[in-house]
Amino acid sequence: MRLFSTLGRLPGTRATLAMSVFAGAAEGIGLTLFIPLLRLMSDEKSEAGDKFFELIMAVFHFLHIPVTVVWLLICIPIIILSSQALSYTHNVLLIKAQQGYARKVRETMVENLFRSQWLYLTEQSHGDIFNRLISETHRASHALRFEILSAGVLAQVLLFIGISFFLSPNLLIISIAFAVLVAIVVRPLHKRAKWLGEFSTEQNTKLLFHAIELLKGAKLIKSNAVESLATKRIDKHVSGVYEATVNTEVNHMRVYYIVQSLPVILLAVVLGVATEIYTIPVSSTLVFLIFMARIAPRIAQFQQFSQGYTAYTAGLSSVDQLLNESRGAREDMNPTGVSLRQFEQKIEFEDVTFSYPTSTKPVLKDISFSIRKNQIVAIVGRSGSGKSTLVDLLIGLHKPNSGRLSIDGISITDINLATWRQRIGYVSQDIVIFNDSVRNNILFANSTVDQMLINESMQLAHFSEVVEELPEGMETNLGEGGVRLSGGQKQRLSLARALVRQPDVLFLDEATSALDAESAHLIQSAIESIAHRMTIIIISHRPSTLRRADKIYVFKNGHIVEHGTYAELIKSGGHFKSLESMPIS
Repeated sequence: MRLFSTLGRLPGTRATLAMSVFAGAAEGIGLTLFIPLLRLMSDEKSEAGDKFFELIMAVFHFLHIPVTVVWLLICIPIIILSSQALSYTHNVLLIKAQQGYARKVRETMVENLFRSQWLYLTEQSHGDIFNRLISETHRASHALRFEILSAGVLAQVLLFIGISFFLSPNLLIISIAFAVLVAIVVRPLHKRAKWLGEFSTEQNTKLLFHAIELLKGAKLIKSNAVESLATKRIDKHVSGVYEATVNTEVNHMRVYYIVQSLPVILLAVVLGVATEIYTIPVSSTLVFLIFMARIAPRIAQFQQFSQGYTAYTAGLSSVDQLLNESRGAREDMNPTGVSLRQFEQKIEFEDVTFSYPTSTKPVLKDISFSIRKNQIVAIVGRSGSGKSTLVDLLIGLHKPNSGRLSIDGISITDINLATWRQRIGYVSQDIVIFNDSVRNNILFANSTVDQMLINESMQLAHFSEVVEELPEGMETNLGEGGVRLSGGQKQRLSLARALVRQPDVLFLDEATSALDAESAHLIQSAIESIAHRMTIIIISHRPSTLRRADKIYVFKNGHIVEHGTYAELIKSGGHFKSLESMPIS
């Protein structure tokens, strides 16, 4: 991205830049008043500076301010202090604008991701998302901040150059030529800054990705005593971030010191030319040098800020890419569709076929069956048979490629999906427990539920006795991932969270597959207590669960190959019987 191509993206850009210009103007006015002050103190007279001197005198007379040493000594500090106040206001506005942008981007990024299509969301790397959400958004906000700082400093430099032109056009030409020389010297460092910015983004992404991956596998790492191997893997990427950060900062410093050092040569040149060639009055020469002294650090700042923008635009590009992609992948919830406030009759599949966009082979082929209200229906089959995809279709995370999936006779493509999902409870083997209290975990999606319903849901899920044993009861913080609870207790909490929604349809996706016999028995007991009060769709391989199902559908290679009750399927001696004695993932 080119400098100033993104100017205006920070909120309040105009006000921030205006403060910068006003601060520069106030400082410039304050510095020019040193000319009449020096003239009055030294009785200096020179034709070279008369016009500018007379202009200042005219302004003072217009404002009815006496042109005396005392009044000038009063005016100069007031005006320059006003410049500092304006500069302070500018910096405060800029900080708020930068952090406001970062907050808005992070909020939008999270919202876009959660509102995106399920397939897009599952394809995203967690490490990449975390990097963009935290590091790259930080870098992007700094890029935009550097851009505004560059614009503000450039405006002040141009203002000071304009004033310097009235002081001495000849000295100004020499100074501009010198500035061009400085720009040529630091240009290669600007190009390196851009490459370093892209390198930093790459290294940060790799570090976060591998750190998250290895932390998730902490138990595996410790149980196999391979901590050193894991540490070495992380150290490699930590070193990459170290290298990128150090090289970026050193590159910044090179530009700064080059731009700061070269003006010393300019000072000698200007003094020599002013005294030996053009015989410019001392007061004008001194004020000109003051302006050059104020311009030089601003040029250094401009070089640093513009280089900072160049280095951090990789972060801006990375953030923009995710925002645009996630916005383009937004899920169509069909808000104008039919509002399904209650499930009353049946769910029906009619010749439904589905395949993922990346594959030509259907995951489900010509599926036809129905699930009636308050039935318990079990879906069984080997891994890859299409069970989880079927559940995703029922929830509305995918749409059928062909055929018809309807709820109460209404095609799921015609339903307002938000109203349908509000009638669903979902419990999976991948339990999500938040680092929060028991109460907030249960009320995660149901903040307005009363205590009576909470108690009833916990009793049905056999979770009440767990809460009674916790030190602070419902207010006990469960820690990251629910470390205070066992696997079975987590699953019962997850069931209570689903039941507190008072769903019409409850999905149990391998909810007991990873549990011990006792915990599985408690979950099974909970299922029995709510049986026929709501529709229950179970994906499970536990015989105790399957025996109580009103209907079992057996999937193989995307087809329904058998269906019936547990007893009927065992008696028929088909595919189900061969699965009944072995775990099915």
